Amino acid sequence: MAQNHSEHEGRDHESVSGAERPALGRQVSEPRRPHWDVAMGPGRSRGPRRSRMLWGAAVVLLGVLFLGPIVSAGARSEVVDKGLALAKKAGLPSDSVAFVVIDANGRVHESRGAVPLAPASNLKVVTAAAALHRLGEGASLDTELWIDGRIDGAGTLVGDVIVVGSGDPSLSSRFDDDPLGEVARWSGLLRELGIRRIQGDLIGDDRALAGASRRPEWPADQLDRWYCAPSGALNLNDNCVDVVFRPAPASGRVDVFCRPESALWKVSGEVRTTAKKKQHKYWVERGDGYRIRVGGKFLASASEIGEPVTVVDPTVAFLAALRARLERDGIALGGEIRRGQAGERAWRLDRISHTVGSLVPVLLKRSQNLYGDCLLRVLGRATGGDGSFESGGKAVLGYLEELGVAEGCVIRDGSGLSRDNRLTARALAAVLEHAASAEWGPLLEASLPIS
Repeated sequence: MAQNHSEHEGRDHESVSGAERPALGRQVSEPRRPHWDVAMGPGRSRGPRRSRMLWGAAVVLLGVLFLGPIVSAGARSEVVDKGLALAKKAGLPSDSVAFVVIDANGRVHESRGAVPLAPASNLKVVTAAAALHRLGEGASLDTELWIDGRIDGAGTLVGDVIVVGSGDPSLSSRFDDDPLGEVARWSGLLRELGIRRIQGDLIGDDRALAGASRRPEWPADQLDRWYCAPSGALNLNDNCVDVVFRPAPASGRVDVFCRPESALWKVSGEVRTTAKKKQHKYWVERGDGYRIRVGGKFLASASEIGEPVTVVDPTVAFLAALRARLERDGIALGGEIRRGQAGERAWRLDRISHTVGSLVPVLLKRSQNLYGDCLLRVLGRATGGDGSFESGGKAVLGYLEELGVAEGCVIRDGSGLSRDNRLTARALAAVLEHAASAEWGPLLEASLPIS
């Protein structure tokens, strides 16, 4: 565990044999639990082994080091000494590093294992484990399309269309061919009903997750970067808009547009093409609200490039993009986009579902902050909270308390972006030990990134 703070004091060398092994935490059983569904639409309900996996070394080093190759050390302090030597080689002072190594014989070797440090993205492992433990791999996050009104003979829906979200972060991402992904099918479903015009509004029901969409301590000068994307009950395209640069050499200019298309975004500035690679320098930044500025030069022979910029309000951005797609597909909207909920007579037209288990590999392999923050907030809602960051943090701490390793830990978000988060190496080791015998352990193990 490595951090950039040095305010915490602790013992640099603490190594124990198996006989003197400290209690990293309590064992938590894996009771069978009913399927839990996060869906929050009108008229819906909410509710919430495998063979032993051998972790040859349950290694915890919150930072840039991996100590796997040294687990066979014989002497009691040799593992610790090697770990600190690696930290020193990486330029990290010993008082900014903490780690726990459990070797193949079950012996624990640690340095400052009980000292809380800023975990950065290592926190995602805890977020994923807590979600898998509390909710299960098969828990479903749903996004639903509802209709509230009647269709007249002229193809007009006299009423509203409502989108109900539950916090799914994977409803189309920047890595999909179509930024609207599965949502694009909604145009076809509405047209099949004969709808060519919606007289009312396009409404977003995002009540499932309450509170702010970002943490106040996130870096203010980086909030337009993809890794600072806000989270909510309705999420689309990683809650980013891709500012696309497409060179048009014949005109000497670069076409710049936003994907997904929506009336929200206003792009200003100009980018010119260049034949010189050294001059290939362009920039993009988000100004106030939904204003984007661009400038610089773009290599004429280069391929199209999309630069992600975060949205201001996930729900508004979702609805604006959906409206643009509906209108492109021949369905006009007479009203406005707004927050709200369906009436008592509304009926569901479609449901798009993804499981918690499908989110974990993306969360960990890609270190996708949005996925971690959404899972944290969904977990908060599912355990009796309001779906805020605070309720999610409480739920994760509850999981660590079950393991007996919550002391000193602070959970401010699910991604590790907040520098106010605190985690101990013992806590992370206990989570990995729990995963080793849990039904969901193989999924977590397979999802861990490999440097």
